[in-house]
Amino acid sequence: MEGKPSIYFSAIFASLVSNEDKTYYRCWLYVSGGVNFVADYRAVLSALREIDSAIVASSPIKHDSSIIEVMSYGCHYCASNEEDIEKFAGTLPAESTFEVIHITAERNGLAIYAPVFATLEVMGLERQMRDQAFNAVMTRGINLADDEALNGWLKKNNIDVEKYHQVRQSKAVTERLEYMAKITELYDINATPLFIVNKKYVVAKDRQF
Repeated sequence: MEGKPSIYFSAIFASLVSNEDKTYYRCWLYVSGGVNFVADYRAVLSALREIDSAIVASSPIKHDSSIIEVMSYGCHYCASNEEDIEKFAGTLPAESTFEVIHITAERNGLAIYAPVFATLEVMGLERQMRDQAFNAVMTRGINLADDEALNGWLKKNNIDVEKYHQVRQSKAVTERLEYMAKITELYDINATPLFIVNKKYVVAKDRQF
């Protein structure tokens, strides 16, 4: 699509609509200018993975009507989607929830920044520092998983280094990491960005759409 950004569609989401005994998927395809069009389920089956009911039953996700974005500070597509995803989240019904988590797994390079995400989140700083984290990792090549490099980045962004490391060791951060790790494992997340919809579906955002 000449003239369009490399990632033409900002995101793809699915919602479940019941009609008598039939189930239909509606996909909202977001572009930089907002909603582009609504496609029926046949157009996106390859991007949507339905989760087994047993997994759904054991899911740590609390809200049935929810969308969770699984991202990474090392993910270019996650960074490029930020603005449009926030616009989309603002259009959700009042009864729906939207949450962002960091992919968390032992053997996944995208997951090495999860402790930074969780610590900043518990400190109440994650959202305001997200763009700086993306920029540090992907533009400036700063390894935020390395304590020395991280401390320099924290200082530059006026974040109390001592307080950060205290919070990093807190129960709240440990629980947050465990929560994100369980979701990552349970939903078999190995790439980003992915979206978990209503606890039942994993939807991929891919530049091919």
